[in-house]
Amino acid sequence: MWVDDYKTVQTWVDPVTHEEPAYEYDWINVCNQCGAELADANAVKWHFLDSDTCVSYRCVKRNIQVGTKTVTDKEGYYKTETVKDGGHYETKTGGHYETKTVKEGYYKTEKVKDGGHWEYK
Repeated sequence: MWVDDYKTVQTWVDPVTHEEPAYEYDWINVCNQCGAELADANAVKWHFLDSDTCVSYRCVKRNIQVGTKTVTDKEGYYKTETVKDGGHYETKTGGHYETKTVKEGYYKTEKVKDGGHWEYK
């Protein structure tokens, strides 16, 4: 009679993540007359020299994206489940012992009890 064997295995489920923009604040010079964005004091000087109407500027704080950051929505975890592990022909009644190789990560080969089962004749 054929008897199905089962084993318990653990598998790693990866965490669920997504990317979000990362911001930093920076100051930028803006011309009060034309609204031009001026990178530094030298740009301000040349902007005023080249224009007849532009005579003043203001500093504005800006939110500038400097990259992204990874945000974890759900942590990773080990999932334990019982799966079919082949089977064997049973010739005796009742529980018995047999040698099985357990391959889960770095576990060693050991002698384990088959767990017993019902047989109908």
